[in-house]
Amino acid sequence: MPLENYTLNSKFTLLYDSVRELLEALAIQNMLKIYNHECFEPFLRKFGEILANDFRQIRRKRNKINYYEGSINKEEFHILKEKILILRTNLKNRLKQSMKN
Repeated sequence: MPLENYTLNSKFTLLYDSVRELLEALAIQNMLKIYNHECFEPFLRKFGEILANDFRQIRRKRNKINYYEGSINKEEFHILKEKILILRTNLKNRLKQSMKN
């Protein structure tokens, strides 16, 4: 899917969903079942304040897009995409580490 103004919202939402899936897996490894997106923030806080704050910013943007007819521009998309990629890398590493233990 090309990165065009009409695909930004969809691409951003899909990126968010990939983070949420990793968070669910990590929560399960920690013997937790988290039922709403907002509760992932305090869970993430135990791994770092920056991670939790970045997730909050990403989650709020996703909610605006999904529930309040919000949109994302290319500049904001690239900024948040970088945060998502960092968050995903961090979560994947934590999952790998916990699988080794």
